[in-house]
Amino acid sequence: MVGSRFKVHGVSMEPNYTSGTVVWISSLFYRFRSPARGDVVVFRAPSTSRFELKRIVALGVQEISWTKGGMMKIDGKPFKEQYARIVDTPGDEFTRISLTRGQFFLLGDNRLHSRDSREYGPIVSSEIIGKVLDS
Repeated sequence: MVGSRFKVHGVSMEPNYTSGTVVWISSLFYRFRSPARGDVVVFRAPSTSRFELKRIVALGVQEISWTKGGMMKIDGKPFKEQYARIVDTPGDEFTRISLTRGQFFLLGDNRLHSRDSREYGPIVSSEIIGKVLDS
């Protein structure tokens, strides 16, 4: 799969990617560049083996945590997300998660309606199918 289309299903990436939207993904992109925070990727979810679309928010040897109110911290520093729909919900705080080299923490932009790394944990690079190409 060099370049292919992916149809977004569900509301987990709203308002940036709505259900039914078709995006182009490149499976070759990461041969020339490493995945970066903010990249939107298609990957195989470990819990269901389905292809899903999420955003990389932490990677490598970083530590991620949340404070009450939904503020994400990476390596202890507040990280403001302009693309995310943040909602302070019970249970949205969790203990710190430390990533190891080659791991990625993926989240949906619509945090209240997203199954993501908060549920199934970090993913590894071999589970990433490709990067969503900006339109």
